[in-house]
Amino acid sequence: MFKLVFSFRFYTAIVIVFFNLSGCDFEQKVEKSAQETIIAQIGDKSISLNEFIRRAEYTIRPAYCRGENYIHKKIVLNSLIAEKLFAFEVADDSLLQNQEEFNDYLIGRQEQAMRQMYYFKEAHEKTTVDSSALKKAFAVAGRDYEISYLAFNNKKSAEEAAKTLVSPNSDLAATAEQLFGSPVVKQRKVSINPQENDNVIEALFSDNLNKGQIIGPVKVAKDNHIFMQIDGWIDHKVITEKTIQQRYADTKERLHTKKAMDAYEKHVGALMKNKKMEFSRPVFMKVAELVKPLYLRSIDEKKETFNARLWEGGAPDLKLDELGAEMDKLVEKPLFQVDGVTWTVGDFEKYMRKHPLVFRKRKLSEKTFASEFRLAIADMVRDYYITKDAYAKGYDKLPEVRRNVGMWKDNLYHLYYLNSLLKSSGKMAEYQANPLNVIEEDLNSIVEKLQKKYSGKIQIDTDSFESVNLSRIDLMAYQKNVPFPILVPHFPQITTYNRLDYGSKMGDDE
Repeated sequence: MFKLVFSFRFYTAIVIVFFNLSGCDFEQKVEKSAQETIIAQIGDKSISLNEFIRRAEYTIRPAYCRGENYIHKKIVLNSLIAEKLFAFEVADDSLLQNQEEFNDYLIGRQEQAMRQMYYFKEAHEKTTVDSSALKKAFAVAGRDYEISYLAFNNKKSAEEAAKTLVSPNSDLAATAEQLFGSPVVKQRKVSINPQENDNVIEALFSDNLNKGQIIGPVKVAKDNHIFMQIDGWIDHKVITEKTIQQRYADTKERLHTKKAMDAYEKHVGALMKNKKMEFSRPVFMKVAELVKPLYLRSIDEKKETFNARLWEGGAPDLKLDELGAEMDKLVEKPLFQVDGVTWTVGDFEKYMRKHPLVFRKRKLSEKTFASEFRLAIADMVRDYYITKDAYAKGYDKLPEVRRNVGMWKDNLYHLYYLNSLLKSSGKMAEYQANPLNVIEEDLNSIVEKLQKKYSGKIQIDTDSFESVNLSRIDLMAYQKNVPFPILVPHFPQITTYNRLDYGSKMGDDE
């Protein structure tokens, strides 16, 4: 049996979502208030101002509504309303409602949102930043350091080196020569950026450091530690009030997030205390060998599988049932035991529909796959217990969670209805090749009929809508290291209708 004690070094950026666009980083925080402005009410469904902005800005819009002008903005709103109308048309479809995989996908989306709000309320919201620590960190936030560093691949060696390096006149290169008989010290630049190791950032940018000063050992991976010596730095000063305020806010957010994540690790550590995981080695190794080719697929193959499943209306994630008879033989076999409960291969497969595996390393190899697979399962089980506690505390009932699930549900229902329309008209291939042609020839008229059908149930807050300004920037927003990384559904390409001549104005008595 493999034995695994849970580790709580979190690899998930839960509150902050990073978008890398032309070298610029954008941060979107979890909404702090459930009080949202509703810009469109469609029966019992609604579109909030925040949702409208996210759906327009955090995914790539088609060329016919990609601009900043008012006409394009109306097409965006009409498209999102039409998505809800399509969802109405299949709301009572028993085939869709009873599709287990579809429902598990939505539950998975809900539970991911619950875990994010759980972190926010249990840790992030309760965290404060010490003013003196903020002052020190702000003073060095503009530095680009030139450092020399010495790496060790185990903690014991790093601790031995520390005995030599703690003396005031220590030199990293001389110590390396003494320990290894060769100059193994390397140089690099370090600045504050999302790709940098968190522990390195904390070590270098929390207080003023002096040239020649040695810092360490700093843990940079499970077994890897480094010592860093300050060779020098360039300090990029901020001058204008706006840039000063921005750097101050960024520094405060960085310290706040680090402190909150540390608190969350302790919180989850207490939740998982004494829970040990034991794998059945023969079954685990057999499953690992079977699934390995699926996870080692090329990016193009994964995209092809994703797109195919999306058009089938199911959950676009890897499924173990692709493996056929060999996996069927293992379904009832015990894969692992945790907290006295045995998970069979079948249990694991079913839960994976709600929580696809998240690997700690982005690049997987044949050699290390089994160990990375085991860690991914452990992280999945950790999330299972976090989710269980979140349900017990009522996080599934939070308005933010319900709105998020509703957004994904309506999008998938609309895809299901769109899929049926395209199949019945024989235009599936044409739509996939050139959606605009099919929209103009077929879908616009269908959308207009639905606008008339549901007109009495549609209200639009035109004042709030007109206050929104959209950008022309193409980007795809994603969250790192979560089971479902896409932040919002793809933009619904179903209409180019550019008038708001249906429904009523929100607030009118009529």
